[in-house]
Formats: sequence, C-alpha cells, structure tokens
Amino acid sequence: QRRLLPRDIVHKLFEIQSIYQPHGYVSGDLYDFIFDKDKMILHGIIIDVMGHGIAATAQTGVLKYLFMQAKEKKIPLHARLGWINREVMTFFEGGGFAAAFLFEFDFSSNILTYSAGGINHFIVINAQGTEIIKAPGLFLGINEKEIFDQKTLQFTSGDSFLFLTDGLFELLPKSLDKELGFDGMQTLCKTLALDGKHRDDASSVGIQIL
Repeated sequence: QRRLLPRDIVHKLFEIQSIYQPHGYVSGDLYDFIFDKDKMILHGIIIDVMGHGIAATAQTGVLKYLFMQAKEKKIPLHARLGWINREVMTFFEGGGFAAAFLFEFDFSSNILTYSAGGINHFIVINAQGTEIIKAPGLFLGINEKEIFDQKTLQFTSGDSFLFLTDGLFELLPKSLDKELGFDGMQTLCKTLALDGKHRDDASSVGIQIL
C-alpha cells in the first residue's frame, strides 16, 4: 500500500512532507499529489475511508484512481469532487463511506482552492500564527446528488498548510501553539502518529511555500 503513495517533493516553489501511519497492517488512509509544471498547479487529495481492513484499502485505491481522472476535467474543483462522489457510489453499496479533501495550489496566482467531503478542517501557518480552518462538506458515498462547496485562500512565501485525516487531527492538543511553525508542527504530528496511542490510521500532507 505504501507503494501507492507519492514521494515527498522539494521544489523551488514548495516543499511537501507527508506522514503515513496505519493503525494496523493495512490502512483506510491514502493521499496523492501531482505538480503540473506547465500550469504551475499542485493538485492534491487526502482520503480517509471508514474502516481499516482490505475493503477500505481497496476503496482508497479506487478514490486515488478517480482523483487522477478528475484532475484532467475542465470543471471547477468542487464539481470534480462531486464527480468523484458519484463515481464512487457503487463501491459503497454495501455500506460505509469515505472522507476526502481536494486541494489545488495555483502558483501563477498564489491562490489555494479547496473542497471538502468529510475531512472538514486543515491547518494554516502564516505570519499571523497557526489557525485551524473549518471546511464543511458531507462524506463521499452517501448522497449521489451531493453538492460540495469550494473556497479559496491567498498564500505567500513562508506560509504552510497541513491537511490531516481525523486519526491524526484528533490527537492534536485542543489549543495549538501559534509559535510552533511548520517544522514544529511536523515534529508534533510525527510524534503523535508514532506514539502508539492512536486508535485510527494517522496521515497528513504538509506543504510549505518557499
């Protein structure tokens, strides 16, 4: 399953540091990111499928494949998440659902666009400190006709973003130290993911703008 994960990237525009810690032998978590050098857009998704077994692992693979297809569609980001949701419905006919968070960093305009489907928060670290951003959106695989929101944020050099599955987010302290910075948050998340106390898969994608 780890072979499905992309390698971390160090680029002149950004750096990616990821965390992937399954609760058991296989995981319901997965993430993917792809940088389009021609359009200067970093596409990404983080996925959290209900459960930890083989079925959940297979469903993460389906969602990764659908992300690759959706990336090529010339429709808004929230419409791509809606398309993924419709396509994945048949894989949840026996019950269950998936959480996902779709994002794009456009380095030609310095705008982050995101759409949430069950992963309803992410962390921003900038000159003002560390902030948890809430992002509404229903889980995938529940309502075929669900319409997802889309929002944007301006970013600049030095800003950082952490996209986490619930298994890791729920381990974070209720009050985050606003002085931790990107490296400090990465260290904290790695420590929490590896301490053996988590009851769920724990994953994150951390992106620092250079």
